[in-house]
Formats: sequence, C-alpha cells, structure tokens
Amino acid sequence: MSEERVGTNAPTPGARAEDERIDFIKEQVFKSLKVKSERWSKFIALDENKKLLLDFLDKRQPGKLLFTGAGGALHVDQQVSVPPKSKMLYIFKNCHGRLSSNDQNNELMLGEILQHPVEHLTVLINEVLVPILSNINNHLGWPQAVCHDVRKHIEIIRSKIFDVHGQMKGKTILPLPLVPESIFENQEMEIQANLPQMDKSVLHSIESMVIQWMHQITDVMKQDSVDDLFEETNPAPSSEIFFWMARKENLLGIYKQLQNPKVSKIANILRIVKSSYYLTFKNTILKITEAVSEAEDIELHLRTLKYHLSYLEDSNFSEIEAFIDPLFHTICLIWSHSRYYCFPSRIIVLLQEFCNLFVNQALNYLIPEEIFKVELEEALEKVQLTIHVLKGFKNCFHQHRLKISQYFSHTTEVKHWDFPTQMVFARFDRFLDRLLKIEELFNTAIEFLKLEKIEIGGSKGKVFSEKVYGINEEFQECWRVFGESKYDPLDYNNKEFLSDHSRYMEQIHDFDKRLGSVLNLAFQNSGTLESAFKLLSIFGALQERPVISTMFAVNYAKLLLIFEAELDSCKQMFDNQTKVKRNYGVLHKNMPMIAGKLKWSQELRERILSQRNQFEHINHLSLQTKEANLVFQKCDRMLTLIDHHDEEVYTLWVESLDALCQENLNQPFLKWNKDSGLYFVNFSSELSSVLREVKYLELLKGFIISDVALNLYSKREILQMYIGNWKLIVELYNQLHTSILEVEFPLVKKELEKINELLRPATETLTWQAEDSWEYIQQTRDLIQDVNSRVQKIKCNMETIHTVVQYWNDELFFLHNKYESAKLCLDKEKKMIKYHKLIQDGGESIHQLVKVRVFACTIIYKLGFFHNCLEKAWGCSIH
Repeated sequence: MSEERVGTNAPTPGARAEDERIDFIKEQVFKSLKVKSERWSKFIALDENKKLLLDFLDKRQPGKLLFTGAGGALHVDQQVSVPPKSKMLYIFKNCHGRLSSNDQNNELMLGEILQHPVEHLTVLINEVLVPILSNINNHLGWPQAVCHDVRKHIEIIRSKIFDVHGQMKGKTILPLPLVPESIFENQEMEIQANLPQMDKSVLHSIESMVIQWMHQITDVMKQDSVDDLFEETNPAPSSEIFFWMARKENLLGIYKQLQNPKVSKIANILRIVKSSYYLTFKNTILKITEAVSEAEDIELHLRTLKYHLSYLEDSNFSEIEAFIDPLFHTICLIWSHSRYYCFPSRIIVLLQEFCNLFVNQALNYLIPEEIFKVELEEALEKVQLTIHVLKGFKNCFHQHRLKISQYFSHTTEVKHWDFPTQMVFARFDRFLDRLLKIEELFNTAIEFLKLEKIEIGGSKGKVFSEKVYGINEEFQECWRVFGESKYDPLDYNNKEFLSDHSRYMEQIHDFDKRLGSVLNLAFQNSGTLESAFKLLSIFGALQERPVISTMFAVNYAKLLLIFEAELDSCKQMFDNQTKVKRNYGVLHKNMPMIAGKLKWSQELRERILSQRNQFEHINHLSLQTKEANLVFQKCDRMLTLIDHHDEEVYTLWVESLDALCQENLNQPFLKWNKDSGLYFVNFSSELSSVLREVKYLELLKGFIISDVALNLYSKREILQMYIGNWKLIVELYNQLHTSILEVEFPLVKKELEKINELLRPATETLTWQAEDSWEYIQQTRDLIQDVNSRVQKIKCNMETIHTVVQYWNDELFFLHNKYESAKLCLDKEKKMIKYHKLIQDGGESIHQLVKVRVFACTIIYKLGFFHNCLEKAWGCSIH
C-alpha cells in the first residue's frame, strides 16, 4: 500500500460538463491502473459513473472512491464488496465541503492497494519492520524499558499478522519468539551452561509465545462442526465433510510446526529451566497428535459420503428416494468402522445435517412463493411427494437403527443408536408437520372446490343446489386468503400461517355441518335406492369427511332396508321365471334360447351387484353391524341361486351338444328326392342354432364353451360359404328340372346327366366335415350355372321367335268372316312388296337366333330337329 499527497498547479475553472477535477482523477487512474483512454471514455459516458464522481467532489462530507481495472474494464465504487482481484486505486476526500480545483493538493489523498494486501503486509512486517526494530544496534542510546517495550509490541504485531494471515488461509500459524538465533543453535549442554547468563526477557518471550501457542491450539481443539448448528445456519452434510478436511489439514500443519527443531529447542529450554508451562506444552503436543489421528480417521470415513451427497444435491427431488437406503447403509458402516466417529455427539450432527439437506431440497422443489399460486392438483402432488420422501427418510433411519448390530460383525462390541430421535429430527419434524398442514389445506380445498359442480335432482333439488352454491362462494373467500398472503407458508417459525390455518379449519367445520344438513334433507327427498346412491356419488369424497359422515350415519340403516326390499323384488322375479317351463322361458330380445336365458339371469345379477357394490364404497360402522351382515348374506344367497340357475341351463345344453354336432356334421351335403328328382341342402337347423348360441355366449363371457362347439364356430365362415353355394346350386338345378319343356330336354340332356353324376358324392359320401370341398363345390356351381344360363337363353330365343311369327300373323292375315279361313290379302302390289320384305327380315332373324344359340351352346346343330321346331312354331301361329 502506498500513499501520497497530491500537489499540482491550480487549474482554470471551466464548465461543469468539462470539470477539470474529473480530468485530474482521470490522470491518476491512467498513472496507477494503466487503463487505456477508450476504457475511460466508455466509463465516463455512463451517467451513473459521472454522477458518482460529481457527488463525491461536491458533497459536504468526507468520502472515498475505489477504482479497479480488472479485465481491462474500469469500475468505481464507494465500498469494498469483495477482496480485490487486481490492484486498486483509492481516493480519500478529507474536506467537509465542495472540493474546488485549488484544494486538490490539500484535501485529496491517493493510494494503491495491491491484490493480496495481507500477504504484502506480512512480508513488510517480517522482512522490514521486525529486522529493523529488533536489531540491538538500532537501540543504542535507548533506555532499557523502551527497548523491551518496542520488542514486546513488535512481537505482538508479528504474532497478530501471522494469526490473521493463517486465518485467511484456513490454517493456524505458530510464530516463533523473537530471540537471538544463537539460542536455537546451541546444544543442550551449552543451554545449561549459559542458563545463568540468559536474559530473562528471552525466557519471558519464549514462555509468552508458548502461552500464545497453547491458546491458539486450544482454540483449534475447541472448534467443532456442531457450532454451525448452534448458530442456526442449518448446515448441510458438505459442511461436516469440509470441516473435517480443513481440520485435518490445519492439525497436520500445527503438528509439522511443532516438529520443527526450533520448537524442540524451546521445549528443552522450558524443561531445563523447569518452567511451569513445560508439562502443559508437552500435553498439548500429545493432544495434537491424538487430534491428528482423529481428524484423519473421520475425514477418511466421511469421504465415502461425497458420492451420495453429489447425487442427492444434483438429482431431482422426485428421484432422490432411491438414494436414501444406500445413504444410511454407508452411515452405518461409518458408525461401525470409524474409531472416532462412533459417538452420539458425532453421528447426531451428521444426521441433523442430512435432515437439513432434505429440508433444503424440499424447499427448492416446492418453491414457497408459488405453492399457493399454482394449480391445486399440481401443488398437492408436489407436497404429497415431498411428504412421502421425508417420511421414507425417517422410516429408513428407524429401520437401520433397529438392525445396527448387523454392521458389527467384525467385533463383539456393538454400539447402538440409543440417543433420542428428537435430537436428530427436531427441525425435520417441524417442517414435516407444516407440510402435513398444507396437505390438509389442499385436500380440503380440492374437495370443496367440487361444490360448484354439484347439482342435486328431485322435486327440491334446486333449493338444495342453491344452498350448496352459497357454501361454495363462502369457501372461495376463505381460500383466497392463502393465495394473497405474503409470508412464507413453509417457514415453520411463521405464526401468521398458523393463525390463518386455524381460522380456515374453523370455517371448514361450519361448512361441514351445513353440507351434512343438506345431504340429509336431499337423501330424505330421494325415493329409490338408485337415486340415493346417485346422491352419494354426487357428493363423492365430501360424505367421508368426519362431520358429514357422523351426521349422515342414521341414513345407512334406511339404505339397507331399501336394498333388502330390492332383493325381495328380484327374488320374486326369479321365482316367477323358474316356474315357467324350461323350453318356454322368457328369452332376451333377438337372442337364441340358451343365450337368452343366460342373458336374462346375467342382467338380474348385474342389477343386484350394481347396488351391492355401492355399499363397498361406503366405509362406515353402520354397515358392519349384525343387521347389515344379514342383508348382505341374503344378497349372497340370491346371487348363488342365479349362479345355480345358469349352471343348470348351461349344463343341460352342453350334455348333448357334442353328439349333436358330430351327428349332423357327418351328414352329406345334399338330399335327393327320388319321386320328384329334386335336391335339398342337408344342413341341420340344430347346427345353425348352435352357431347362434356360441356367438351370443362369447358376448356374454364367463362360460366355458365345449371344444366341439368352438371348433364348429371357428368354421362358421366356411360353413356359411358352403351353405350359400349349395343353396344356389340346388335352387338352379331344381328350377331347371321343373321348368324345362319336353322339346327342350334333348338340348341339355347330356349336361343334366353330367350334373347328376357330379352331385352324387354330395348326396352319399361328402359330409360337412370334409376338407378341401371348395373346389368341388365351385366346379359343380359353375357347371349348373352354365347349363341353366343356356337353357334360359334358348327359352328367351323361342319367345322371340314366337313374337316374330305372331307379328306376321297380325300383319299378313285377317279373318274374312267367322265361317271362312283367313286368306292372304294381295290387293295391291305395294302391299305385296312390304309383306315380302317383312317375312324375309323376320325369317333371317329367326334363323340367326337359332344358329347363334346352337353354336354358343356347343351343341351339334341338328337341322331336322330345328325344322320341326320351326314348323311347330309356324303352325301354332297359323292356327
């Protein structure tokens, strides 16, 4: 540090914007901090910096400015906030008024502060002041008392600067006494020989320094990690680890200093002169040795917690639950293996700090400022997760406390955690209790905020609903208090929250009473069991609140009576159904017989269970009485009767199912009537019934369908395809067989014989269980379709021919009278030409129809046969 008085020529006054005093400061900054001119231009361009300089120069009281140029940028301040990392320029103003340009040399004092001022001060004292002031040659002419006083103060200053320097580095430095170096160089015999001539001031200096050492060492030995807990700073486990790391380094430093040969010389001097401080000093050295062993042991074992600590601090709060058990496992290992950390006073501190860590992590996760401002469900979820994690931490502690003996397998001496848990969880429990209160608030709020959605039915439902809406509005006002509060709700020392919480719970108690009254009145107004349960469902979790549940308790007996009456009604319906003949029972709409009966019983069962299950959602002592159990037993008996009914119906159906399916599936595809010559599809209606039953039984579920029925149902698509095609084949064949004329029969005689031959296996050997029948069915279907289409085409052509001949008849012939035959009308030549043309065109059409159809059908054209057909057609037309 350097200081100088400023003396310059008085500058000429100028405008305030170009104050020469600021130029003077600029020159000093350039000279001291070596700042470039553009840096100063940027600095002075800021209004706040310029205002600070002018206020310093113009204010009417002394002040100071501190300039730093770290990183090339210029900064100014009036206080030292942190230790300077670079050289600092300070300017002190001594006057009590405005500083003029002429007062700079008298009123301003400038100086520099280097980066490490204490280290420089230490060097200055040790290397300059102490050698100069302790040198005897510089004391010539001084009185003896002054020499002793100067040396005493020099030694005090030196000791203090060493102490301060050591504290800044986190170490304890033991300064050596200011005695002649010859004392440290003399051997033990020389010390004894020169003892009578030794200056008493030297011995006093040695003893004084030893006393100071013992004070310093005692202060170090008194340091404990529990001090931070007593100061209510709520330290985390990292402070415990850092404390023992620093303590180990400090004690090792002290131990090495005590092993210095000069210190050994001092101990010998104390022993030789039989100083009263010798034994104390010797015991102090032994304590330091033991303290070093303790610090090394504890630091070594606590080092294993760094891994767990880093995960706990860096992980999300929702993920740290998985690290709790390994953490306690490690703590138990430390307790059982460390020689110096297996004491309650030690482990309690560590556990308290871990409690603080979890509390701090919870605070960071919950964000106290926002806990009443975010969505209720989100806030409740976070609070519940936090409570779960904190309770898991505490439970894990108790679990490991009980099994701590398992960690002492290497020794017979077991040290239990027999200290009171309150010593560990004092703050933790208070924080957890506050979270439980907040959880209670959120749970209550979520329940009561549902009031706005409640709408009660019935004749008086509107009146009841309006009462509920009124309670909801009052609740909204109560809840708004927490959302508008300014205090920290997670601060367990805050009394405002407790006051608001108490007032809130009193109002909630009043709301509960009013809601209980509304619920009772609405229940009395509900006429049926269904409407009663619907009412309870509308109120939901609100009915489970203690006050409301107590007020509504008398109505549970009425619910049981209504339920019992419903059971009697169902029993009467069941009895009426069982009295009806088995095969004529009431069927369900659009369902087959067996599935219909089972569907009816299933709906009856669901009707009973839907009401029975509603009671399972009600947790009240009124439903656990003897009377209630009798009603529920009656319900169980009714359900048993329905089950027996279903089993009986289903068993009777299944008994003959396998034989029925096998018998009908072994039948041939078709039946042939010899008398009529017609074919019929031979698929049993019983199999169709089985398919329908299986279809609906699968929809009902709960029934074990036989393998045969399932196998049949799995082939339903193939069977339906087979049945459809056989029906088509039979329909075409029967139509052809019954509609063909005698004159047409020779045209398709061979094809019909081929079809009959092809259909013979379908009436004799091929059954519904036959595999790979599809190709055969396709071949038969295609053949019958082809023949049928040709026959139909022939019939259509014949109809066309008849139409043409009939047209001739209408145009060319007429009845002369009722006694004479028709004769050709040939009166005029034009008519003859027209009629000739008409007959010629018609004849060509007839020949074309006959010829085209014959070749299309691939039938050998038999001219004589078709001539006969034409003659018959012509004759019919003439006659």
